[in-house]
Amino acid sequence: ELLYNYGLAELGRGRSLEAVELLGRAARLAPRDVATRFQFASALLASGDAGSAIPELRAALEHLPVNAPATVEDR
Repeated sequence: ELLYNYGLAELGRGRSLEAVELLGRAARLAPRDVATRFQFASALLASGDAGSAIPELRAALEHLPVNAPATVEDR
């Protein structure tokens, strides 16, 4: 939780590379946590790495409750 919160703070400050590092570590520690995976993907997008963000978004969606369908489309 500390890595997640610190990562969000860095992302909010516009320090996307630091946020990627922190949120990536948090995502590896809690791979089923939807919010963590989503924020990690957001940090990747903010850092310009859309190619890595898409699989993270898909991973987050895999862990959503069944009653919350969603998809990610490549363009």
